Amino acid sequence: MSKKRKSYQERSRRYGLYFSMPFIIGFIFLYTVPFVTSIVYAFSDVGITNLGIDLTFVGLDNFIFATTVEPRFLRYLLESLWALAYQLPIILMFSLFIAMILKQKFIGRTVFRSIFFLPVIVATGVIINIMTGDIYAGLSQGTQPDAGAGFLQNIMILEVLRMYGFSDDIIIGFIGILNSIFEMIWRSGVQILLFLAGLQSISPSLYEASTVEGSTKWEDFWFITFPLITPVLLVNSVYTIVDAFTDYSNSYMRMVFGYANRLQYGTSMAMAWMYFVIILAVIAVLYRVLSRREIY
Repeated sequence: MSKKRKSYQERSRRYGLYFSMPFIIGFIFLYTVPFVTSIVYAFSDVGITNLGIDLTFVGLDNFIFATTVEPRFLRYLLESLWALAYQLPIILMFSLFIAMILKQKFIGRTVFRSIFFLPVIVATGVIINIMTGDIYAGLSQGTQPDAGAGFLQNIMILEVLRMYGFSDDIIIGFIGILNSIFEMIWRSGVQILLFLAGLQSISPSLYEASTVEGSTKWEDFWFITFPLITPVLLVNSVYTIVDAFTDYSNSYMRMVFGYANRLQYGTSMAMAWMYFVIILAVIAVLYRVLSRREIY
């Protein structure tokens, strides 16, 4: 019996490796050279001459400049971490809620599934930036018909929350969350799809047995549904973290691209690598916490 199980596990690993080969081959041939080059640039003073790129090794100077001289480094980094702190649970809860609705049988289910996944197909990073950019440009120029209404709504929320004794920092953070709701919903398509696949993989016999035992839908969720989708929850969490940290609307990413556009590649790569290490640390902590609660 153990040999059969071992053989099945070995076959599963091989199949997983086969399906991963296109990515592995693409990464080796397309990303290895830029990956190594970015490390070299991070420790170098990069100059552009008529003969090409001139590299001068400067050690940790680029990292020191980013952390001690660039005033936006720490502020933008903390903004990114704060945005992740509230966006991650909201996106995951919303995605799971919509996936559970889309799992039910009702008229037009396929259409609604397509609607929620449509942003993934249509709204690439460029398109969503154009959309939000047009909105912000219109607001700054006062050409949007509802710009004043949105401003007045924020003022009303501000005054109401002040009446209940909330500090200005909490109020501003709350308004920031409200203003980013559209973007978070827009970026939930992949998570909804993965949660839906996880929900459909749960055997209906488990729910039938719980119904016979007299359990409620609430108990079914916490004792059957939620434990069995914890692997999908981990995958969605990692995906959401990477997507949030690397989104171009992220202030830190815009700062990194700004240095690159000014041909300051050394500083840009140093900031990017520090950001990359922080992302890995956040993912490692999350994986450590959630992997202990996974149920297969």
